[in-house]
Formats: sequence, structure tokens, C-alpha cells
Amino acid sequence: MIRFAIGLCALALNIFIGLSHSAEAQTESLSVKAVTGTFARDGKFHIPGTAQQRLPVVAFFPGTDGVDQRFDFHRAGLLKAGIGVFELDTKTGIFTDEKDRPANEFFEPIAFGVLRALQQHPRVDPKRIAAM
Repeated sequence: MIRFAIGLCALALNIFIGLSHSAEAQTESLSVKAVTGTFARDGKFHIPGTAQQRLPVVAFFPGTDGVDQRFDFHRAGLLKAGIGVFELDTKTGIFTDEKDRPANEFFEPIAFGVLRALQQHPRVDPKRIAAM
């Protein structure tokens, strides 16, 4: 039920405010290191083409299916709304399905590493970062 509600909210964001801005975006690589442990990897930071000031950003984290078409769907609407999108693949090379997925404790330091990396980026408003 919670996943449905989150998906519905994201869909509403895409529909209602995502229609007013250009979908053109710049993409750059952004390195992330977990705040503890050895996890380090580059993610994709998509910056709306119309952005002139520091941006709000939504960080995408995949579920057990990994990066899929949902990233494309939500990215388009968020960029149109002038919201940056950061995508980090936390599945490829780490686990193959929900049966061999690391414990939840593995992901928390990664999420905080993403937060730290985004807060330090000059195009990001450090007080407006969300996770999805």
C-alpha cells in the first residue's frame, strides 16, 4: 500500500507540474562513497536544461529489480518540473535478486553517501534533496 501511495504521488508530480518546463537536461557523473564501508561508485546526475540556480534533487535508488523503465518514466517528469535527478545503481555487481540481497544495513551508509555528495555539488540546493 505504501509503494502504491508513493508511486501515485510521483505520478501526480509528473502529470501536474511536469508539463511546464523543458525536458532537455545535462548529464554528468557524480562519485559516491558510502559513509562507512568500502562501497564506491559513480551515479548519473541529470540537471534540467533550464536550471539557473541551485536545484532541488531527487535521488533514485533501485529495488530488487534494479534499474528499469520506472527510472526513465519518473526522470522525465521531474526534469520537466525543474528538479534534478540523481541515479545510483546499487544492484549491478552486488546482488542478483531479492534472495541474495544484502541486509538493509548495507544500504543506509550508501544513502548517506549520496546525500553528502549531492550536498557538496554546486548546482544542488543542499536543503532540498529527496530519496525515491
